[in-house]
Amino acid sequence: MFSFFRKKPRLNVLCIIRELAAIIPSKYDSIIKQIEEGIVVGFFLEEEAYIKFRLNPSIISRFEDPKGRYYSISGFELEWEDGSRTYVAIRVGYGLVLGIELSDRSVLFKHQIHKRIFLTSLRITYFDSLETSFLSPSEAKVFCPNDLYEIEIQGIHLLHLKDLDDGDFVAIDAQKNIYKVTHSPILLTPLNILLEHIPQL
Repeated sequence: MFSFFRKKPRLNVLCIIRELAAIIPSKYDSIIKQIEEGIVVGFFLEEEAYIKFRLNPSIISRFEDPKGRYYSISGFELEWEDGSRTYVAIRVGYGLVLGIELSDRSVLFKHQIHKRIFLTSLRITYFDSLETSFLSPSEAKVFCPNDLYEIEIQGIHLLHLKDLDDGDFVAIDAQKNIYKVTHSPILLTPLNILLEHIPQL
């Protein structure tokens, strides 16, 4: 579980996760439930102070949201015996709890135990951008953020919207023309369809 750490962490990450679930606002009940049901089965330090979770596949399937945005919930603080504090944020993506960020990596190896965790002021930070030169933010919300990327085909700049069968996909140009793009051979076929109906294709 800790193979990515050079020395053994002292911070009880699983305990921290359970305590966070107890103070997360109830409107995030899906996150609370997945933590309570044991979705986190392991973790490792992925970045300087980001602990990424290994998730239980059987629980993932019940909570995953393919259109779920990638964001963090911050405003949590760990208070230590000496009165110092460490800021904690929860990262969420596709509707799943993905990991926690710490304001100080060194607390992973701190000899003290934390006294409590509390929520000071809730703040949501989005890491994905729904605003593009092709779609307004409200239009982009219809789609999974990870499906939205720019591509050039036959000299035409397009925004990929949704994959279809056999490698085909739906895209839109800057003039809001919608196309079905086939790959064998490459062909742009105009579609007479409303933007909001594309996710149902």
